[in-house]
Amino acid sequence: MLKLLKQENPQILTIVITKTSDADMIVELINQAQLFRFLNKPVNVGLLKKHIHTALQRYLAFVEKPELTREHLVQTVDQVRASAIGRRILDGTRALRKRWNASGSPLG
Repeated sequence: MLKLLKQENPQILTIVITKTSDADMIVELINQAQLFRFLNKPVNVGLLKKHIHTALQRYLAFVEKPELTREHLVQTVDQVRASAIGRRILDGTRALRKRWNASGSPLG
């Protein structure tokens, strides 16, 4: 799901919070889905706030210089894109983008 979202929206910055310690999954998410940050549970709230602040700064840099998003493109996963869940995810993100663009939000 994260790879698919990043394919369509490379400016998305993802922070994953989990109690899993599956190193292979973490490495795959970092490398293939361009995961921004990974945090283990229980979450240190101060650290989470710091990561969110950093993510917002990075996002604003993407808005200011859209060419920066090219650095965050992920490999296309056609099998996922063709699946029912993949299509629902893509349709949902496109609908959100249309709503944000219509409202004038900088998140569009």
